[in-house]
Amino acid sequence: MKKGMMLIVIASMLAGNLFAAGRMQNGSEPAPQYYQYMVFRMTEDLKLTSEQAEKLFPIMHPYREAKHRLHEKMMTLCERAYHEDAFTKKDQEYFLSEVKRLHLEELKLDDELYAKAETFLDPDQVVKFIFFEQRFRMELSRELKDRYQGEHREHPKKKLEWRQWKNK
Repeated sequence: MKKGMMLIVIASMLAGNLFAAGRMQNGSEPAPQYYQYMVFRMTEDLKLTSEQAEKLFPIMHPYREAKHRLHEKMMTLCERAYHEDAFTKKDQEYFLSEVKRLHLEELKLDDELYAKAETFLDPDQVVKFIFFEQRFRMELSRELKDRYQGEHREHPKKKLEWRQWKNK
């Protein structure tokens, strides 16, 4: 048990330092605590050994950086699309091709990351890793919602009554 806790602490410190390097908390990137918690949860959920954690977390940093750059490019396209008015067929084709290109780049990044992870993770760990971030965000959102809504949360029974009334 002590060994496992030590592994988690070391992995979170390592990943926290990697992900937090050069970032401001109020920027477009999540706060370093987000990544530290994500590393903690990933270590637990995937049941990573210390050797696996030492291999996985360093390859995550360049992957996240590249994904962030793709996201910024997509947001630049989005801003341009919503701030300009008259578009031609040529503009439409340009935006469509750029969106497709960015999505394909993102898929390529994912494929490369999963291929690297397959070299040192077990198949069940790889499958969980593929879906980890989506599940992590969903669970974190639910945890934060539960924490901050507290007593202001609407009672589930009231929602059910409203739905039943709406269907009548």
